[in-house]
Amino acid sequence: MAIIHGTSGNDNLVGTSANDSISGFDGNDTLDGGAGADTLTGGAGDDYYFVEADQIDTVVELAGEGTDTVETADDDFVLGANIENLVVTAQDVHIAQGNALNNEITGGSGFGYLAGEGGDDTLNAGDGGGVLFGGDGSDCSVVRAMTTCKATP
Repeated sequence: MAIIHGTSGNDNLVGTSANDSISGFDGNDTLDGGAGADTLTGGAGDDYYFVEADQIDTVVELAGEGTDTVETADDDFVLGANIENLVVTAQDVHIAQGNALNNEITGGSGFGYLAGEGGDDTLNAGDGGGVLFGGDGSDCSVVRAMTTCKATP
């Protein structure tokens, strides 16, 4: 297990094949735990997390610490609290689900269900097709060259 700490600047932090604990602190950090069940903590700044495909990584982000993004190859992913954006790179996404924040969720080349939940969400279907559900708030759905936006009462 490695314990890796960033600085107050912008860091690119990469873990090992073991179960790592990675903390970015301040700055716009990129955190990639590598293999293993990792704990990734961003801190203040706009952080970017690479999460394993089987959701064994834990992302810790507190409220008000920037606009943060999780990228994963997992085909069934629920965005954790205090993280705004989700990029799913899996070709066939079964479920990609946001949270109560204003989320931007981008699906892979094929997907089943993108759900924004609460907040004003943007759902990007990529090249795939399926069900886009914005939830509460004013939501926007993007499918290739077609864009539809609707306010939900």
